[in-house]
Amino acid sequence: MSRATPTPSRCRLAPPARAARLLLLACACEAMGPPPGHESAPAVAGTVDRDVGPTPLRACFAATASGDASALALSWDFGDGSPRAAAAAVCHVYAEPGSYAASVAVSDGAARSAMAVVVVTAAAP
Repeated sequence: MSRATPTPSRCRLAPPARAARLLLLACACEAMGPPPGHESAPAVAGTVDRDVGPTPLRACFAATASGDASALALSWDFGDGSPRAAAAAVCHVYAEPGSYAASVAVSDGAARSAMAVVVVTAAAP
């Protein structure tokens, strides 16, 4: 029966008493949440079901955002001058050939925001 040889670690462990105090402090901070003014910024990711196709190209977009869910606001800009949409899932038709940078932005009401871009190419029929 062979035994696995432990690999050396680059981490240094604190003496047991100090490690216990640090762990307790970390757990207490996690339970309280971040201090006021230090909340994390929102994050967003965007996807599209069809990123290339002939005009009229119907593309359906989906956004996934994280952050303070009670205050998040989404906004899609389709890159073709059409009105924005404020939903997580939305479809849009590109009538003219071209490459478009569709972007989704999320803001949390505390002046923090994030943006993701999806490129869509509508070809001549």
